[in-house]
Amino acid sequence: MYKIIVVDDEDRSAEELTELLERYAAANGLLFSVRRFKNGLEFLEGYELDSDIVFMDTDMPMMDGLAAARKLRQIDPVVTLVFTAPTEGCAVEGYEVDAVDYLVRPFKFVSFCHHFERILARSDRKIGRTVILTTNQGAFCMPIASVYYVEISGHKIVWHTKQGLYNAYGSIKELEERLPAGQFFRCNQCYLVNLRHVARIGAETVSVAGTELQMSRPKKKPFARALFRYRKGGDIYQEED
Repeated sequence: MYKIIVVDDEDRSAEELTELLERYAAANGLLFSVRRFKNGLEFLEGYELDSDIVFMDTDMPMMDGLAAARKLRQIDPVVTLVFTAPTEGCAVEGYEVDAVDYLVRPFKFVSFCHHFERILARSDRKIGRTVILTTNQGAFCMPIASVYYVEISGHKIVWHTKQGLYNAYGSIKELEERLPAGQFFRCNQCYLVNLRHVARIGAETVSVAGTELQMSRPKKKPFARALFRYRKGGDIYQEED
């Protein structure tokens, strides 16, 4: 089931878009769960990180669509975002927040289907490419490709990422279940490494994104084999151009 959000202060346009989504789902044998918010503030307060697609009206009271989209990208950089509007006035600004499309009202079903196929394809490419971090700073989505390694000390976790450090709580077993099998591997009891970012394996260390991490002797051969398999299989979480 796709979780879709419609953010629009106008009842009529929100209803029209919801009806188009329901019609498309019925015609294509898909299941959609559609939630509607009437303004950007309400949307941000009620946003759920497992959402798949957000349709955002550009012109709303209290907080316009572009401002809400900027806030959204701080907590979820990968959810598929689509702007809707009566004119094409803000189409260029959509690139700033990685909006995949810009739909102009009134919506016509045939045209909507053409656009929505591309929107769905973009959303499908994101499945499995993020991990939800529940940290001291709050919960948000992190692209898996941005994680360098995770440091574990007791129940304290430090995510070392492209965006910086994030502190959280949990266990290494839980992390291994949440992160993609075959892409993350322990180099010792303290570090769970994203094999994507391994530069080299030394005698007693592994170089990850410019940092030398201690490699335990029992883990060296299994780690090297995991790295070989990962590189041989290709980078399944390659970032898009």
